[in-house]
Amino acid sequence: ARSALRSESSTISMAQKPIVHVADSESALASTLYDYIVARADKAVKDHGFFSIGLSGGSLLKILGSGLWKKTVDWKAWRVFFCDERYVEWDSDDSNYGAAQKPFWTRSLLIRITCTK
Repeated sequence: ARSALRSESSTISMAQKPIVHVADSESALASTLYDYIVARADKAVKDHGFFSIGLSGGSLLKILGSGLWKKTVDWKAWRVFFCDERYVEWDSDDSNYGAAQKPFWTRSLLIRITCTK
């Protein structure tokens, strides 16, 4: 199965077309995605001291959780947001925050900010 990774620059104008990357496998997609995110993170940290990323759930968290944490990045400069978090307990199988626990927070890569209900 072929997967597509679509990336858009934060400075893209409406007249420009997005860049589309096509991968032949999930592992190739993961590798391309890791490299893309790490390059954007490194540039953002260099330019203004932090990197922000919004994560949705499902296969994206599985792909990122399978290897992004192995990359050498300044994890303390990352700000992670969950874009479509469900209204469930954080330890629920349906929670995106919960799905990100094992690959990232249990390895103490990211600083957790606790929100109250």
